[in-house]
Amino acid sequence: PEFRAKTPAFAISSFYAGVAGALLASFSIQFNPEAWDLLLSVEFLAILLIGGMGRVSGALAGTFFVILTPHFVERFAHWMGDQAEGEGLMSGFWDGFVSIGSGDFGFVSVSQTALGFPLPVAALDEIIYGALIIVFLLFEPLGLYGIWVKVRNYWKGWPFSY
Repeated sequence: PEFRAKTPAFAISSFYAGVAGALLASFSIQFNPEAWDLLLSVEFLAILLIGGMGRVSGALAGTFFVILTPHFVERFAHWMGDQAEGEGLMSGFWDGFVSIGSGDFGFVSVSQTALGFPLPVAALDEIIYGALIIVFLLFEPLGLYGIWVKVRNYWKGWPFSY
């Protein structure tokens, strides 16, 4: 019985994926296979594992998380650079993490041309995706959806949660 339901579902979803790919290729002027690299596969995997597999709401939560992560990481890295340049309370703390110029030592480089050890901001996204995939696989296999279910169930029985 499972085989009879899963096989047509797989065939239909594969058909629609092929139609979507054909429409994308006809819509774009150039078809370049380099646009679909390993990072895109890691992002898809992160969407499913971080959001939560088996639920549409988990996939949506994972999609929002993976799409918004690069923006937050870039803003946070530039904020760290501003703090390292300034004379704020935490300026000495961020000096060890952020490389602003070519002579600075730091873990993250906020310059756009950085290649090599001071990691560019774009490389932080991949590190964060990998770390979060490992963390969610080890500690919360249901992903963000599982966290949402636990919080929701806690608040449903709040006065008597024991």
